[in-house]
Order: sequence, then structure tokens, then C-alpha cells
Amino acid sequence: MHSPPGAFHRDASSRLRYEIDSIDQIEYPEYASRIAQHFGLRPACELIAGPGEMFCDYTDGTNEIEVAWDTWSGLFATAKSEASETLVRSIAVYLGYTPSDQADGG
Repeated sequence: MHSPPGAFHRDASSRLRYEIDSIDQIEYPEYASRIAQHFGLRPACELIAGPGEMFCDYTDGTNEIEVAWDTWSGLFATAKSEASETLVRSIAVYLGYTPSDQADGG
């Protein structure tokens, strides 16, 4: 799985988010599945899919994240708590992010 570098942001609730805007909607299921398998995550809810968006929360029993896609941001992973930020950073590296890709690193 190859993907272009993405970027870290904070959402309106100040949760860490890593996004890759060049990922298409049709690619979301494959990315979500590979992320879940690689990090030992299981769905914490049913997949929600609507016009222009898809999302599902995942957990490893300790950390909870959202893996989602929408027309504005592309693919993104969001930490549901401060404790889950390390997992989001690890996902970013798995998806091809390197610290030189963005000066502040999230």
C-alpha cells in the first residue's frame, strides 16, 4: 500500500488528526482494513456511510480512533482521546508519513 504524505491537524475539539486528501472514496475500505489489521484494531461500531462520507471507530481495547473518509479531507484517522494520539502518529508513519513532511509534526 503506497500513499502520498499527509498532514496532521487538530479538529474543532482539539483532537489530533492525520489526513491524506488524495485518497478516493473507493479506497477507504482497503485502507481501513489494512490499518485495523496492522495495528490489531477491531471496529467499535458499525460502518456509517452516506453521501460524501464514511467512518467507523476502532479500538485495541485501550485506544480508540476514528478512521474516516469524506469529500473534503480524503482519508483521515482521528484520536478519540489524548492517549490515542500515539496510535494516530503510528498510523501516519505506516501510511508513509515522515517527520520532514510537515514541520510541526502535529
